[in-house]
Amino acid sequence: MINFLKRARKLAFSNYGRNSIWSVELNGEVIAKLSDANCADMFWFSYKITFLDKENIISLNSQSWWNNDFKFKNEYLSEYAENPFSNEMLINGRVTMRALYVKPKNKLESFLVSLIPATIHTLKEELRIIK
Repeated sequence: MINFLKRARKLAFSNYGRNSIWSVELNGEVIAKLSDANCADMFWFSYKITFLDKENIISLNSQSWWNNDFKFKNEYLSEYAENPFSNEMLINGRVTMRALYVKPKNKLESFLVSLIPATIHTLKEELRIIK
C-alpha cells in the first residue's frame, strides 16, 4: 500500500512525469533526453531535446519518427509513456509532444493524485530532487 501512495505522490509532484527528464529510446538505445517542459498549447508540451550523439539527430528526421519507433521513458518514475506523439518539428532545440505523461493505474490512484496538495514550496522541493 505504501508503494501505491508513493507512486501517487510522485505522479502529483511531477505533473504525471512531465516535469522530469525523459529518455528517448530507439531500438533499445537511449539517443536523446527531453527536459525543461513548457506548456505550448492546450495538450502540447515543448521540451528541450539533448542528443547524446550528433549522429542521432538524423534519427529524428528519419522514417523511424514517422513509424513512431521511439519509446519515451520517464527517468523519475522509471515508466514508459503509452502513446506519445510529436509534431516532429525541431524548433530552437525544442520538440513539441502530446500525451507524454504517465497515467494513473486506476481510478483510486487518480483520486489520490487529486488529493495530494502541491503547494509551491513542496513542489519546488520535489522538482529539485527530480533534477
